[in-house]
Amino acid sequence: MKEAKASLAFLCSLLESLGVAGVTPDLLRQAKSNAPCAAIKLWRPLHDLVCLHLCCFPCQEDHRELEGFQEIWRSSGVFPGDHGDGIVGFVKFYVALWGYPPSSRFFGLPIDTRESRELLLALGWLLSHCDVFLRGIEARSREISSAIASSSIAAPFPPLPRDVATLAGSRAREVELGVEELVSKVLHSAAQRDREAREGFLADHLLLLHGRIGVILKSIHSLQAWRFRRIHELNQLQLEAIRQKIQHRLYTQFELHLLQDPEAARDHQRVLEAQRQLRSELASFQKHEENFWNWMADENDDEIATPARSLKQEPSSCCGVSQEELIPVIQFLKDPKDQCGVSPVPSEILAVLAPALTTTNHASCSSKKRGDDRAAFGRLRDAGFKYQPSSKLTTIDQSIQR
Repeated sequence: MKEAKASLAFLCSLLESLGVAGVTPDLLRQAKSNAPCAAIKLWRPLHDLVCLHLCCFPCQEDHRELEGFQEIWRSSGVFPGDHGDGIVGFVKFYVALWGYPPSSRFFGLPIDTRESRELLLALGWLLSHCDVFLRGIEARSREISSAIASSSIAAPFPPLPRDVATLAGSRAREVELGVEELVSKVLHSAAQRDREAREGFLADHLLLLHGRIGVILKSIHSLQAWRFRRIHELNQLQLEAIRQKIQHRLYTQFELHLLQDPEAARDHQRVLEAQRQLRSELASFQKHEENFWNWMADENDDEIATPARSLKQEPSSCCGVSQEELIPVIQFLKDPKDQCGVSPVPSEILAVLAPALTTTNHASCSSKKRGDDRAAFGRLRDAGFKYQPSSKLTTIDQSIQR
């Protein structure tokens, strides 16, 4: 019961976040009990769901496009008076267009109907047809992804730190830009007329750049050798720990890079936490969806005022007779009869079948009073709203058609 309450509250908050207002757990429970006061309040979520599905469920920033519909609802108490019949017809048209069973009593309900359970069944069908829970998962995934994108990293895993090739390339580009700027200054200087002075200046500058490049290459070589030495020392320490039977695994190269860059490690941890949160949200959505459909299918709930029953089912005359007692009766009716219409069975078997025959109004041996087998099998049919989570759409349709 607690799980059903939590799932109903979760569904109501999910619908509100998607743009469907007016759905509360109390309203759903009242509709399941077929309370007349809940019927008029269910037209609004039905209308909002149809509108959102037609708009492909816009994100939160685009909800201002639906302000016109919300303004209509706010203009009156529970339902717009002048536009009520038109909006009800609008809802019925698209629900029928999307495949709602045409034999349902929903299409014959007026705006002031008191059949709230029929509207609840239509709402449940719309929730399944529109994939509301899947829409909620997608919306939540977009929120988490936007939070990740707003951070300092844009990829699920941070890239490796800049290697020596990247350092060398960036420094070479900086030197090239500096040389171009210096050459431009020399060419436009006052010494432009003195060709020899200009050439000597350029030669000296080239020698200076050659020396700087040599120093940079030596520093790159030294940095690379230092990194290789440090990696070798770390590997040796880990191998020594394994030889000493210390319970500690070897760090991968990626983990060593993360340990070398604390900022990248923090970003990496933040991304992993967001992915873990998304998996938890997905499991929560699936659990609440299953609980909701189980609650919709539970006909033994104490809150249900009138259990669902097939409209074609007639009142059974087999009160007090179990299925086990009816099976031998049906077999008795199938046995070949003699000329008097009496089955050639021993008297002790008839004595066993006597209570069942009396209860089912089979006191006479006449074949007219016995009825056919189809009527007997019809009495064995279970009535009620049976539901399996794996086939929620089919079961809801069958329950509505009853």
